[in-house]
Amino acid sequence: CIRDSINAEYGDDNTADLFFSEEKGIGLSLLRTRISPQGTTEIGTAQKAKARGATVWSTPWSPPPQWKSNNNVNNGGYLLPQHYKDYANYLADYYFRVKNSGVDLFAISMQNEPNFNADYESCLYTSQQFHDLINVVGPIFEQRGVGAKILFPEEIGFQWDLAQATINDPNTLKYVGVFGFHLYYLNPGPLNNYGKLVWETEVSDSQAQDVSMNSALTYARKIHLAMAVTNANAFHYWWVWSQGNNNGGLLTEQHQTTKRFWMMGNFAKFVRPNYVRIGITGSVNNVDITAYKSSSSQFTIVIINYNYNSVTINFDLNGTPPVQGLFPYVTNDQYNLQQLAFIEIRSATRFSYTVSARSVTSLVNK
Repeated sequence: CIRDSINAEYGDDNTADLFFSEEKGIGLSLLRTRISPQGTTEIGTAQKAKARGATVWSTPWSPPPQWKSNNNVNNGGYLLPQHYKDYANYLADYYFRVKNSGVDLFAISMQNEPNFNADYESCLYTSQQFHDLINVVGPIFEQRGVGAKILFPEEIGFQWDLAQATINDPNTLKYVGVFGFHLYYLNPGPLNNYGKLVWETEVSDSQAQDVSMNSALTYARKIHLAMAVTNANAFHYWWVWSQGNNNGGLLTEQHQTTKRFWMMGNFAKFVRPNYVRIGITGSVNNVDITAYKSSSSQFTIVIINYNYNSVTINFDLNGTPPVQGLFPYVTNDQYNLQQLAFIEIRSATRFSYTVSARSVTSLVNK
């Protein structure tokens, strides 16, 4: 998924379809929106996403300045303890404003990148400060009937030091619903989820614009690691479109699609909410494979081929109902999430498939 940028005033239903519609686009199922220090909402974007089946949640970049140590929304600073209750009610008020606009937020993050002292909207926390804040926010959310889960720590990389005081205190950890992390530093690794959801919540890069499979495969690898190694439940990209000649968005600044955009569809369009990842055995050199199934008989296999040549892979489906075949959807230099010829499975479980060079392929039994 992505953070906002489809503003209500644009009236851009086509762009919303492109991102969030299963039928007309790549079917992203999560939207992350910003909680402004002034308390305003990005409700137009949220409404468009919700209308197309997406789940919405929100993150603050800074509390209001009058409650911070530096009296400034920018340049870090920290939330003053005497205003923890004020801030908890502020977040609850935000939740109900959004709810009254027709959108039920799934989660509210405590802070974007609390370990990064930025010259834009930001706020710093220690592990103990997070613990103490959640001990205030959790009960107030319960008292006021806030339906959103508490998400944290959203550090800038795959880092968890700021979560430790909360993790070590079961009376505080009980208020947390989602562990969130960014991927600007460190690749995702194994993680004890303590029974919580685990979401990757932001990644992009500021390198020169790359609309090619090179960028698509870079982020496909990150998705694979988040899913297969960390056992994450969600993966988000940063912007809808880039703000400059870089890779900040899934579209370019001119709103042109990228291979990175279509690759996200190989996952989002065919690995739907409530699918679960299922195990695979065997390996293929320089190829990543994950598989997912629904509670019914639907399943999807996602194959990432980093090789500069095509690769033939032999599959044996175990634990799945017999199928007549699979539909391949391919993103590569030639195709953009293109459905290709039906793969007939004559033995009901065993088949071979050749994936093209430098490609991401979804095999779907719809």
